[in-house]
Amino acid sequence: MSQNKYAIIGFPLAHSMSPFIHRRLFDISGMSAVYEMLEIPPEKLESEFDLLREYSGFNVTIPHKLGIIKMCDRLAGAAEVYSSVNCVKCGDEVVGYNTDAEGFLRTFEHYGVKLCGKVALLGAGGVARTALYECAAKSCDITIAVRESSAESAQKLAGEVRTKTGAAISVTALSTLTGEYDIIINATPVGMYPNADAMPVPDDAVSRCGAVFDLIYNPDQTKLLKTAKAMGKAAMGGMPMLVWQAAAAHRIWYGADFDRSDIDTLINDSRVYMEQHFHS
Repeated sequence: MSQNKYAIIGFPLAHSMSPFIHRRLFDISGMSAVYEMLEIPPEKLESEFDLLREYSGFNVTIPHKLGIIKMCDRLAGAAEVYSSVNCVKCGDEVVGYNTDAEGFLRTFEHYGVKLCGKVALLGAGGVARTALYECAAKSCDITIAVRESSAESAQKLAGEVRTKTGAAISVTALSTLTGEYDIIINATPVGMYPNADAMPVPDDAVSRCGAVFDLIYNPDQTKLLKTAKAMGKAAMGGMPMLVWQAAAAHRIWYGADFDRSDIDTLINDSRVYMEQHFHS
C-alpha cells in the first residue's frame, strides 16, 4: 500500500469536484498527500481492484457504489444499512463506508433547518436511498415521488425501509404530487447543469412546502432553489453535503477533525471554483 495516496473512482469523472475539495482538506489538515482521479468503466472495476488496494483510501462515485461492495472485506456503519459505498479505507483489510448520510444531515445543520415532519422525497436512486433512511430515522412522514418508470423500484425501496425502520412511507407519481410538506428533497438529476432550466416539480408544489433541499450542487442555484427563494422558503443547495461527506472521509482515512469555520470557507470556495471551471 502506498502511504498518503488517495483517489476517486467513477465513470465518467470529467466534472468531478472531488480533487479540488479533497486536496484542500489535506491542506487544512497539514497533511502531505496525493489525490488522483481514476476513470474506471464498470467492466474493468474487478480487474483494476489490485491497483486500488495500493491506495491508502479512495472515494467511490457513479456507477461503482454497489459494484465495489463485493470487493470490500467488510462494510462499516451506514454502508451496511444502505448497501451503498462511497468511501473505502485500505490497509490490512479493505473496508467500505458511506459518508453521504453525514453530509446529508450536516447540510440541515448548515442551513439551520430541522429535518422533521412531512417530507416529499423526489427520486428513488442511490442518493435517495440515503435520504430516505435518514428521514426515516428522524421519524418523518415520507412520500416518495417518482416518474412512472421508477414506480416499481420506488415501491421496493419503500418496502425495504418500512420493514427495517417502521417509518410511514408512501409512493406517488411526480405528476400527481399533492398536499403540503415541511420539506421537499430533490434526489433526481432534474435541474442539473447543463439542463439548469428544468424543475422536477411545478411551482405549485414548491408553494405548498416549508423548505427545499436540492441535492444537486451544479449549478449552485438550481431553478428549484430560485423558485423556493422567490417564495420566501428555506432553500438548501447540494454543495455543503458534498464538502461535509468529503470531510467525513478524511476522518475515516486518518482521523482528521475540521473546524466548522474551515468547512464553511471551503463550501464557499468550492462554489467559486465550480462557477469558474464547470461553466454552470
